[in-house]
Amino acid sequence: MKMMKTNLLPVNDDKNYTNTKSSTKNNFPKRKRSYFWDQIIKFLKKEDVV
Repeated sequence: MKMMKTNLLPVNDDKNYTNTKSSTKNNFPKRKRSYFWDQIIKFLKKEDVV
């Protein structure tokens, strides 16, 4: 299992992903982000998760 995971995700990928994620989040306009969350919440309510 460990070997498989290593093959799928090289060591550096995790770090790069985190960096990209945070930089994207910082550059993301607030309006768009809240719209994105609105969509998620709407979907969850529709699916009766919330």
